[in-house]
Amino acid sequence: MKKGLLLSVVASTMIFAGGDIAPVEPAAAAPVADCSDFSGVAGLHFRTNDKDKHDLFSKENNSLYGTAAISYEGMIAYGIGFGTKLGGKVDLTSFINSDIGRTDDTAEISRVYLTASFGNTAIKVGRYDLPGALSPLLYTDSSDGIDATTYEGILFANTDLADTTVYGTALFGTSKDNNTRSSFVAGDKSGAYALGFVNKSLANTTITAVGYYVTDVDAAEATDMAVYGGALTVATKMSGVNVTGQVAYLADDDDASDVDSLQASLLVGTKFGMVNLKARVWYNNDGALKLGDDDLNGQGWGSGREQVGVRFDASAPVYVGTLYGRLDYVSYDKVLDTSDSKLHARLGYKFKVLNNKVELKAEYRYTDLDKSTAGYEADNAVRFDATYKF
Repeated sequence: MKKGLLLSVVASTMIFAGGDIAPVEPAAAAPVADCSDFSGVAGLHFRTNDKDKHDLFSKENNSLYGTAAISYEGMIAYGIGFGTKLGGKVDLTSFINSDIGRTDDTAEISRVYLTASFGNTAIKVGRYDLPGALSPLLYTDSSDGIDATTYEGILFANTDLADTTVYGTALFGTSKDNNTRSSFVAGDKSGAYALGFVNKSLANTTITAVGYYVTDVDAAEATDMAVYGGALTVATKMSGVNVTGQVAYLADDDDASDVDSLQASLLVGTKFGMVNLKARVWYNNDGALKLGDDDLNGQGWGSGREQVGVRFDASAPVYVGTLYGRLDYVSYDKVLDTSDSKLHARLGYKFKVLNNKVELKAEYRYTDLDKSTAGYEADNAVRFDATYKF
């Protein structure tokens, strides 16, 4: 496989694949033959928990499913390329619990697009993913290699300015058809527009800024309103410590609405010996606005509840694999389902086999909401995953 041949087209290493951001030289005409790139993932996933008064590994709360996704990017001719991604999920729970006859099978072409390059400018048209590093308020999340929501429109990136990549997108639809007000396509005439830049002029520092404007959002089929806002991210490295600060804000032009969303967060990461450590603290106001179905950093963005949270992550190589853990604590200012705080912890171990092509992972999760509900108990969950990537 010839990885990167299509991605070498101007800024595609940055915005098409979601990788590191760096200006590149103008692309020469790519050869038509032998420049395709297939990649994919296939997995088998087991889940169990002790919800609903059942024990861990009881058949009532066990589930088993398989996932698969395959992507293709290739050059057609004269700087024009084509890309697509097909993903799906099959419910296999009936194999471990014959009492369950449900099926939750899905399949979708989540990406299909054309690419083109003109000097230092790259363009993508069609249905594509948006990397969260560039578009934190409207991005493509994924689970087990399967895209959540992808977007339909046109995307461009330009590297004419020194140490700077300018990018923008105009979106007119998504891969999902069950959007609510929280999605920018709730109205038939709506569209989302974003314009941003990534700058690396300062040593060991990356500054990313992006602004958004969404037209004609249909609020409960009553009043059209526009939504606007943006996000600023500054990431730097000082004496071996990585520091990332981010602030994001969304507002609308509906005078009767009071749902403006604000989040500020700070992430610090470093390494002690073989141990990687990260700590993040964040604040969300009680605004309910968000552009897409995905959460900002998985931390309650646009949830309509004010909160302060802290997260600790740690990982270290152990024997032939990696041991990792996470601890979250969130304090809610508003009562949420009779709870005003949440504690979440997880501990896992993963390692690779078969020439590092297959990753095996086991993980335990614990979640405790501060609830006064009678009979409520904390949730314990166990996950086993086997994932093959090519």
